[in-house]
Amino acid sequence: MRSRIISIVILIAALAIVALGWTQNSRSAEASKWEYLSYQASSSGPSDPEMNKMGAEGWELVAVDVGESRVSRYIFKRKK
Repeated sequence: MRSRIISIVILIAALAIVALGWTQNSRSAEASKWEYLSYQASSSGPSDPEMNKMGAEGWELVAVDVGESRVSRYIFKRKK
């Protein structure tokens, strides 16, 4: 009888942990909405003052794609 009660308590605890994790994941998905900005440059890219201005506006540099023709594309994102 005692082992059955312990098993039930463990099952309830496991279900509570799973339910809590599922709730937090669904909230995270809602909160993670992004907008993107693509900046193309044939020279050295955005200057430091331009980058600082974009950072102050919430933009974060996430990728640089250097093409074969020396044209670089800078990808920024920020939360909506």
